[in-house]
Amino acid sequence: MEWTTPASLAVRLGKQGYENRHIIQKYWTRLKAYLDMGATQIVVTGHAGAGKTVLAHQMHGRAREAAYELPTESVKVEVDALTAGSWAKLVRVLPGQEGYRAKGVFESLQNNNRLEGVIHLVDFGFMIPRDKVFINTLINIDGINTIESLRERNLKLEVENLRIVLSDIKRAWQTSKRPKWIVIAVNKVDLFKKNREAALMHYHPNGNGEFSKILNDFQKDIGAQNIPVYVIQSCAYEQDFKWNKKIIKSTLNRQEQNSILNDFTKSIAFICETPFL
Repeated sequence: MEWTTPASLAVRLGKQGYENRHIIQKYWTRLKAYLDMGATQIVVTGHAGAGKTVLAHQMHGRAREAAYELPTESVKVEVDALTAGSWAKLVRVLPGQEGYRAKGVFESLQNNNRLEGVIHLVDFGFMIPRDKVFINTLINIDGINTIESLRERNLKLEVENLRIVLSDIKRAWQTSKRPKWIVIAVNKVDLFKKNREAALMHYHPNGNGEFSKILNDFQKDIGAQNIPVYVIQSCAYEQDFKWNKKIIKSTLNRQEQNSILNDFTKSIAFICETPFL
């Protein structure tokens, strides 16, 4: 059991690298994204606050701009064109809130014979609700006043969110035999640099937790060869984690974050360029 990296994929998939080509196709895909037209090729899912939009912006390059500001809560499907190896992919990021994501699921997953993969973001429990009233309720009424208790709550919510996403994927597979792959993107690794192996055990299909068991059962049902699952480290943005006056410091510098992001993008490129039956 290991993290998926460009090096491991090169061995696993028998690839030696990729070339930069198909320039016209890239610009055409970007135009379609701008016009919000065309079939979705990659869907980005995950609970609210996991960092889906920021990660998509990082892969696109916008998050590296000096004037970049962190996005607010997403309440609609976001469309973008991401360069992945020699191809540009039309990507849609689904809102994390259940009430807003249903339309995106229907448009992106169901009866879509162009769908290639799903990137599902998780964050090892390091999520803070955006609603200040809800935060006060959690701390002062529900007694979730420590980072440990917050993470325990969040990890349970991740499991429930995974069940929903895999149910959507299963329905899509039954009608169109797609998607062809799933990436579990373990985001915010800057907050648990020394515990990344524990995170790998938690999220990998062959790991030791409830999340792992659900993924493993899903692959047994669908067939591991039909929809391979890759687990990749990610750090969309370096930021300290603050809860009820307690702080966990971000432990990655910009160079380390860039390296992790670069490996993540290259891994997606390898996966996208691999032919699946």
